[in-house]
Amino acid sequence: MSKKEFNFIVTSTGKRFYFDDIESNYIDIKDIATALSRICRFGGHGSRFYSVAEHSILVSILLPDELKMAGLLHDATEAYLGDVTRPLKAHLEAYKEIENRLHKHIESVFGVSFDDPRIKEADDAALLIEAKHLYDREDLSTWGIDVMENKHHIVLPARGSSPSIVKERFLWEYLRLLQDEE
Repeated sequence: MSKKEFNFIVTSTGKRFYFDDIESNYIDIKDIATALSRICRFGGHGSRFYSVAEHSILVSILLPDELKMAGLLHDATEAYLGDVTRPLKAHLEAYKEIENRLHKHIESVFGVSFDDPRIKEADDAALLIEAKHLYDREDLSTWGIDVMENKHHIVLPARGSSPSIVKERFLWEYLRLLQDEE
């Protein structure tokens, strides 16, 4: 499929993102912040709107300083690919292949690596923290995740923030971490 065919999305900043040539796409932190702040976690099935951007900020908080940027950006692929729930993603080989290529591209653009196992641990810990607050009747012991027990005391805000506020928080956190790296 050539680029002349409809094989792209138009991002919030007006850029075209092509799926057949992942590595040539321009990745923009503003597109990431905008899209992630508007995408709801858990396929929209939690007790309130809770965005992927909020999740990414939480993952960053759970990590040591040297991994905070990678934690903030660990789900940046979802800004371009959408959020596919973990159980469904396990059945989507083509999606996972595209996601892996985009992860590598994002790593090179932002100078991070998502390979450290502590990022996955923080992601799982955030999942349980979020589920605890967004699924008040769910037995989380059946989810098969065993992580960072000492982090489960974190309390999410009772009400979700608007996407525009979360977008600004995400960008502020990104700029703060960027400044800390200098």
